[in-house]
Amino acid sequence: MQTRVQDIDWDNLPTEHPVCANQVEVPTIRLQPRGFGYPKRPPEFEGQEEIVVQWFGETGNEGFKRRNMQFAFPLMTKPDSVRWFGHPEWYRTIMLGPLKGWPNKEALAKMVCDGRKSDETVIYVITSNLGLDDGHGGVVPSTLFVGVALLGDPTHGVISPREFADWNVSNEEIAKLAQARQNR
Repeated sequence: MQTRVQDIDWDNLPTEHPVCANQVEVPTIRLQPRGFGYPKRPPEFEGQEEIVVQWFGETGNEGFKRRNMQFAFPLMTKPDSVRWFGHPEWYRTIMLGPLKGWPNKEALAKMVCDGRKSDETVIYVITSNLGLDDGHGGVVPSTLFVGVALLGDPTHGVISPREFADWNVSNEEIAKLAQARQNR
């Protein structure tokens, strides 16, 4: 019996990208070996690390979405970058998704004018573990705004992270930093 293309359950075929074994409740930043989980990891990746965000992957196909698979999406930043202060795991996600979802439309227009693309996938993160000078005699939590790499899959197409936003995270981290400074 010959299988016809229309008879294949495309949604349930495995992905070319490793699925995370343990799921997280919010998009979570971590450092991992570069190419972690791939069966044909290039030898030149040995000893290298990458910063990833673990979160649900989507392709625009509802069948794929229902499988609720989480992937490690690489961030467009170097792990040894000073901007992470050596601790990417300290950062909590405020927003993950296309730049066009940025709530401040004036700032969005400036970012697009400066060369960013409105459909670029970005992550906005914050940590109260690092207080930075706000330029007015105060201290603010460290925040970062970074591009996220999408995953190309020969069967499922482009896998992107599911959109996420919790703007209360910034208030929580600001309050934690203020409390820590008060307890000194």
